Amino acid sequence: MKPIRRPCFYKISEYSIPEARDLYNRQRSAAKRRKIPFLFTFSEWLIVWEMSGKFDERGKEKDQFVMARNGDTGPYSLENVEIISSWANNSQAHLGKRHSEELKAKRKRIARKIAKSRRKLTEEQIEKIRQEHVPGARGKGTKFGTQALSRKYDVSAHTIQNIIGRKLFTYKECM
Repeated sequence: MKPIRRPCFYKISEYSIPEARDLYNRQRSAAKRRKIPFLFTFSEWLIVWEMSGKFDERGKEKDQFVMARNGDTGPYSLENVEIISSWANNSQAHLGKRHSEELKAKRKRIARKIAKSRRKLTEEQIEKIRQEHVPGARGKGTKFGTQALSRKYDVSAHTIQNIIGRKLFTYKECM
């Protein structure tokens, strides 16, 4: 009895079999790192890519193609994958997902820092800055210099210069 010959799907144009096996191993390792079961043998993986006709266009760029899991859930297996553009896969991955409480808290902390950096001075503080400033006082050690005032009021030296020069913070103009 003669052994049965299977049809050969290995018509890889740019890659040799060892290079294709390396790509397979990389994808399998990436799935393992992400704790996603990878149930493909090398032959099955290669057949899926070859039948898609996109093997030479694999990659993460938006005009390239990836092996995506249906609904971004379950294992990498014959029944659960399709070859789609990286852009489409990325779009599907974010559909209907909500941000974690940890991410929301982090964003709030960042927003507070930004708001603090844009803190507005009161009218009394602006007048006090103008009174405390000594023209010509220079250096970090001077009590009434621009740098000392900027540290005292937690604003930039540029803001202090604008207040003193009356370029900013003229409340009467804003009202």
